[in-house]
Amino acid sequence: MVQSFIRLTQDQSSDLFRQTGMFLRRLAISPDGCTAHVVDHSCKRCLLADDLPGVFITHNGLCNHCLEHEAEAASGAHSAETAASVIAQFRGSCTAKAQDCVLAYSGGKDSALAAIVAVRDYGLNPVAVLVDNGFIPEEVQDNSREFCNRLGILLRIERIDVRSQARENLLAGSNKIPCSSCIRGVFSAMARTSREFGVRLVISGHRFPPLAYPLTSFTADTADQNTVCVSPLLASRIQEADQLSLVMSMGWKKLAIAGNTSNCKLIGVVEESMFDRLGYNPHIYEVSKEIRGGIYDRAWGVKKVEKPTITPDHRQWVMERMA
Repeated sequence: MVQSFIRLTQDQSSDLFRQTGMFLRRLAISPDGCTAHVVDHSCKRCLLADDLPGVFITHNGLCNHCLEHEAEAASGAHSAETAASVIAQFRGSCTAKAQDCVLAYSGGKDSALAAIVAVRDYGLNPVAVLVDNGFIPEEVQDNSREFCNRLGILLRIERIDVRSQARENLLAGSNKIPCSSCIRGVFSAMARTSREFGVRLVISGHRFPPLAYPLTSFTADTADQNTVCVSPLLASRIQEADQLSLVMSMGWKKLAIAGNTSNCKLIGVVEESMFDRLGYNPHIYEVSKEIRGGIYDRAWGVKKVEKPTITPDHRQWVMERMA
């Protein structure tokens, strides 16, 4: 007999999490249709459950992704010492007139913290590159100019076009999210700037492994194999609440943007669409990585993977730019 399932509503899933600590999205229906029971298994550390692609729960209650993270952390791969060592190895010669690295600056809170850490903790003199994918509000770009100027960082704004990928996802119903294409475009821009300035170090604001990797991981260009991207935020493990206080005290301005983002208005609309089709927020994998990295706890993370509420004005803004 084929087993049938019911999908929990967002409120039901959140209530179950608060009561049991299990973050689940569905229940199995008994053959007589009278009762429902838990059939999926959830990780006790992050938000992943084994109904998600590529996830299985081990005998100790941790998912395979958490076990992999534990092994990497135990080897020192995420440590502050590793970050400092890689930065020292790949940074260029810094002078008052020469930048020694590239900063992947999105305009969001994470890249704002990465900028502060790069300048304050590592003494770097970066050239920041903000890549506008067509869905970055002007307010974010204006705030980025002010923030980087306050830190004495040169800022460039480059543009890429992800409209076709956005239309494919939102209008044609593809499960390929445009973020993947956007990330490749961002790293291509970082690679071009690195070559122009003759530097081999890119600082980014991601807060999850890997801590360091060659740009060829995203550009697939052998010319970038000796240029490395480093995430000092993974090594510093600053709690998100503290992070927000710090970046705002330094002049970063928070905008109300729906979705798991602080800079791109496309993301929330994509999350809403994917949530309706799949029953979960596609950024649950990324949020789970940040939980493992100690950036925030599971209760904080649950709020990040809820279905975003998109206002009519927000939706119209995105649709107009997708045309």
